[in-house]
Amino acid sequence: MLWFLYVGGAMHEITEGDAVCLAAYGGEQIVRRVVAVMGDVVMVSKDEEITEARSLGRKPLTVGFPITCVLDVVEPRERGSHP
Repeated sequence: MLWFLYVGGAMHEITEGDAVCLAAYGGEQIVRRVVAVMGDVVMVSKDEEITEARSLGRKPLTVGFPITCVLDVVEPRERGSHP
């Protein structure tokens, strides 16, 4: 399933590797890296956690947010590159 976000006159596909701005608990806005999109849930992690996990040969710890919490794609991954 593909998810698209329409922000500021532009359409963004939400995919693994994108940095997204999320509406978090208490109205706080946070930026996290997309690790996976599973149905209507986006699994995200901090860049530092992803880097550490790769160096240790493990999967990063992630947190799931409803796709509706994605406010913006702030840094799209270059398509064709690995996240």
